[in-house]
Amino acid sequence: MQALDIQLGNGFRWHRLETVEDGMHAQKLNGTAVGHYFKRELEQRKAGEPANEYYALVGEDGSIPVTMQVWHDPEGARSPRNMVERNVVVGFQNRNPFPEFGVEIAALASHIGRELDEHDYPYARRRSDNDDGGYPKP
Repeated sequence: MQALDIQLGNGFRWHRLETVEDGMHAQKLNGTAVGHYFKRELEQRKAGEPANEYYALVGEDGSIPVTMQVWHDPEGARSPRNMVERNVVVGFQNRNPFPEFGVEIAALASHIGRELDEHDYPYARRRSDNDDGGYPKP
């Protein structure tokens, strides 16, 4: 994973996923299917198709409480193989990362020049079923 130069000052750091191994590592520690989706994006890049960017918020202890897919084209160009045509921000086991990691998400959004907020959490209607307030440390 490539660490991004974003000063958060709280022990967390954003990383861009770059390899299949990065995706699978993030999937294991975040408890989501991010590795599966990222692998498909890498296949799209190899085929010369537009692909989304994937990021992981990594703690000093190695935990990954937030993963994020940033859609390659916010203006609406569609990729025939891209199933998720929007930004997706999720916490551990698809829990809501807001507001706990809102500051960190806003910092990444500013760094990459995109708007990311609570609307990018896709499971808002199930929030009470999914969000028990925390993520495990490795």
